[in-house]
Amino acid sequence: MHAATSMTFLFIGILSASQGKAKTEEVDQLEGAWKLVAIETGGIDLFENKMMDRNENYTFRFENCKVFSKKRCDKEMEVSSYSLPKSEKDKPKPIDFKPKDAENCNRPLKGIYIIEKDELKVAISVERLGFNVAPRDEKGRPGSERPKSFDSTQMPAKDENVILLKMKRIK
Repeated sequence: MHAATSMTFLFIGILSASQGKAKTEEVDQLEGAWKLVAIETGGIDLFENKMMDRNENYTFRFENCKVFSKKRCDKEMEVSSYSLPKSEKDKPKPIDFKPKDAENCNRPLKGIYIIEKDELKVAISVERLGFNVAPRDEKGRPGSERPKSFDSTQMPAKDENVILLKMKRIK
């Protein structure tokens, strides 16, 4: 009985360690600087339609489960924290963002991400009108449903759009 219990604890310890390592590998893949090369919502590329200026050189840096943003000559600033919820599937993986300016809301913005070579795609549920990306709460405001794909025309829930960010790793 004692040997079986010891083996069980050993197996649980190995399993926990391997899950922790996998999570670290996922975070390690995200960490670093990324240049925004495309941003879409409702099937519209905001750079191509001049709704955002590509020359602003938007960059995002993922570090220690935080996201920092910078454009052109502006000072880099922390814009969000993020977490990687456990997932049954390999791809796409879930990601949750908690915008720094939404500290009074306890719900994250739900998204998905995929990294292929040096390219990162992130799809996030947001409120349909404008670019209000405040997290939804229990009453059903933005971010209540995770996007199912990287299609920026999908509507995960009533009055929601998907913002699709496409980035390239900065080396």
